[in-house]
Amino acid sequence: WKGLPGQIIDAWVDEKFTFVVSLPIFEEYREVLHRFDTRFKTSLAPIWLSIIGRKGTMVQTPILRRQAMSRDPKDEKFIDCALYGKAEYLVTSDNDLLVLDDLVQFSIVKPRTFADKIKNRRG
Repeated sequence: WKGLPGQIIDAWVDEKFTFVVSLPIFEEYREVLHRFDTRFKTSLAPIWLSIIGRKGTMVQTPILRRQAMSRDPKDEKFIDCALYGKAEYLVTSDNDLLVLDDLVQFSIVKPRTFADKIKNRRG
């Protein structure tokens, strides 16, 4: 990967941050990656899912729902993962999540902001 995604992936590989994921998010990644493979005739999904499964930190999120925060119900799994994974940052370009930054105990930031914040961390 190149550009900003590559910078963030490199920082993850260098252990400058911990990537937390929940089962609902992992399942969404599985669907998205398989669509990517089908559309672009690649076979990257199994590789990426394996990496995420090995290097990501799986977070157990509760079955019982708290009061919804996002305007988009599909975004709640990301908030839950960040909350229960005790994340410092939730990284997204989704405006429905970005507007919630003042309402949670972690920072919701765009990828560029996150990359700038972790650039000088030691792995």
